[in-house]
Amino acid sequence: MKEPQLERCGIAFYAEGQENQWYIDSGCSKHMTGDKEKIQSYSALEKGKKASFGNDTPAVIKGKGTVQLKEKVKAGNVLYVDGLKHNLLSVSQMCDQGTEVIFQSNGCSVRDLNTRKTVIKGIRTPNNLYIFEEGQQQCYLSKNDEHWLWHQRLGHLSFSQIRKVCKYQEIRGLPNIRIPDNTICKSCEFDNQTRTNFPEKERSASRPLELVHTDVCGPFQPVDIAENQ
Repeated sequence: MKEPQLERCGIAFYAEGQENQWYIDSGCSKHMTGDKEKIQSYSALEKGKKASFGNDTPAVIKGKGTVQLKEKVKAGNVLYVDGLKHNLLSVSQMCDQGTEVIFQSNGCSVRDLNTRKTVIKGIRTPNNLYIFEEGQQQCYLSKNDEHWLWHQRLGHLSFSQIRKVCKYQEIRGLPNIRIPDNTICKSCEFDNQTRTNFPEKERSASRPLELVHTDVCGPFQPVDIAENQ
């Protein structure tokens, strides 16, 4: 008999749950919630799938769907786990969906790798847990994000050149941009990549017309004066 597939969750029985709080959990393999009303586009799953918690207690996964975390931000493939008292956001699942999760001493942020914009921010609780408050209105344009915003506005100009522009006040309205700790831009990396060299020739021609390179194409739809294609 085939054993049921288990999803791992290492935090659920140690967190003090709140209805609109989402715990940002690096030990959880999938987004999970025990509140079915939060899930949009709900679809039931086949029987036998279970989630295993930190104390090895299993719970049944009954379905999955999409959850609206805040305006214009949704979490996809959220599992509905029967009996789960907490809402969990999986760090690994967010990273697989093109974002990066940055943990700091006072909180954490989830940032889109393509746009470099912060999607959601979490706070660190006195119990050393990172949580996100569902529906909370936040301003995500931090100083660090502002630096990247101007980097993109100026056509991905290097930060050293941006500093010179700031120093000599060559752009009206440009704030005082500092060089961030991490200056790696994904778009700049791709743009500066070069293709590999062509392989060396195995042989060369020793006399004229010994080796001829031609392009063969056609027939063409329009014809010439002689009605040839």
